[in-house]
Amino acid sequence: MRSKKTSILLVAVMFVTVFAVGIPEERNVTAEGTETMIFEDDFESYAVGTFPSSGGWELIYNGKGTQYQKVVDTESVSGSQSLQLWGRPRWAATAQKELTFESEVIGFEVYIKTGSHSGTIENTGVAAFYNEEAAPWGLGFGLVLFRDNGEIHAVQGFGPNTTFLQTYEPDVWYKVKVILDKTVETYDVWIDDVQVAQDVIIWDTHLIEGIRIGSGHSGMYSFFDDVKVFEVITESPQEAIEDVMDDIEEMNLPKGLECSLLSKLENAIKSLDKGNDNAAMNKIEAFINEVEAQRGKKLTDAQADELIAAAEEILAMIN
Repeated sequence: MRSKKTSILLVAVMFVTVFAVGIPEERNVTAEGTETMIFEDDFESYAVGTFPSSGGWELIYNGKGTQYQKVVDTESVSGSQSLQLWGRPRWAATAQKELTFESEVIGFEVYIKTGSHSGTIENTGVAAFYNEEAAPWGLGFGLVLFRDNGEIHAVQGFGPNTTFLQTYEPDVWYKVKVILDKTVETYDVWIDDVQVAQDVIIWDTHLIEGIRIGSGHSGMYSFFDDVKVFEVITESPQEAIEDVMDDIEEMNLPKGLECSLLSKLENAIKSLDKGNDNAAMNKIEAFINEVEAQRGKKLTDAQADELIAAAEEILAMIN
């Protein structure tokens, strides 16, 4: 039996306050690998006007006041609620959730919306991986800053040097995504699904212990919604195919069907080994067609769904 790959990329979300809620089994295939969700929070499960402590969030700094750090129903990306964090000059508002990271590549995704600009370089919204105990004020890793002058920056190392990413408008939602690779100690950044930074240098990533989001010293509110943390599986298409073959062998299918499905996948691996991606994709598509044809016959709907989903992920990896 072939061994199965396990984890790889964890997630992070942003530096200042952290909101989280569960660990669903959602998966998404991207150019970076297969993202498997391990934590997400859309803040819909909390009472309006409360801080999401029940979801594992901890208020580290209370900014303008504890009463301003709360779930609101006036702003949202999905559903009707989001998390408001509101700092004040010289005192941030930050929320954090502790997480255990076993993977070498981790990432987070979060939507951020901040208020009007006053032209300073103070931070209005922030997000990052974090370690609260590593320094007197903690350390951020893969830190993305929304500054009060209308610019978004990525922090190199622990600062003060930053990489300018782009400008932003007040009172507009922006989707921020970070993928951090601990093996090479760099991270990449996407804003609204457009990559805006690659291989930003960081260090000491072994210290990461959680994620944090927040509002900085600008005295301006920020809203956060749809926080996601995920692992990214970076195995090769061949390894992914072998995993599917293991699954088939464990399904106890009729021998003829099992052999037919395995043969198509084995031939796909051979094509990949020869560098013939198109031929491999054709064989996987033939595999999908056969699975669909056997749905409700020699395959249950659940088995067919599982195999087709896995095959479509492999197609995305090859493509």
